[in-house]
Amino acid sequence: MYYYDAANGSIIWRHTASGTADVGRGMAGDIDPRFPGMEVWSFSGLYNAPANRLTEPNTSLRPWPQLGLWWDGDITMELLNDGKFEKWDPNNPKPTNGLARLLTTSDHGAVDASQDVQPTFYGDILGDWREEAVYTNASHNQLIIFTTDHPTSTRLYTLAHNPAYRNAMTLKGYMQSHHVDYFLGAGMTRPPRPNITYSGS
Repeated sequence: MYYYDAANGSIIWRHTASGTADVGRGMAGDIDPRFPGMEVWSFSGLYNAPANRLTEPNTSLRPWPQLGLWWDGDITMELLNDGKFEKWDPNNPKPTNGLARLLTTSDHGAVDASQDVQPTFYGDILGDWREEAVYTNASHNQLIIFTTDHPTSTRLYTLAHNPAYRNAMTLKGYMQSHHVDYFLGAGMTRPPRPNITYSGS
């Protein structure tokens, strides 16, 4: 893993393991509100990115680095892996599959798609600022769309109105977590109004 300055490409910090050829997965998102900014992780521990500090000393208790999404009413990120919507609790860390479960898609007839652990699609497509996850049934003749029923007092413009997020929803190849071009997490400031116009206006 490495963290670099996008303005000039200089490495701020990096973590390497001897003999590692391909880490496989990695994630960035604010899942621990005790530390400012995002956390980053793959398989060697959960780090706070700005501080380059382990937020959980026991590196085996980091969550699985599959996908992150905004689902419940707070502004920290939830986790989505193999049809399981999970919530990281920094005060009660658990290993993968031991986290608090918010939803299990297979309970509603949904099956995983790409890599046998991913939804068919996910993103903010119905408004609000939380994200929907789209699956199919086992016969592949129905779409099953999961949308949150958690209330929230946070008011943001829809994530799909953010150009970086909208672009991320269309990326091909391995499905990765979508991000906006501002910090969305605990302690965030109000994001700037998106500079977009509608065709013909």
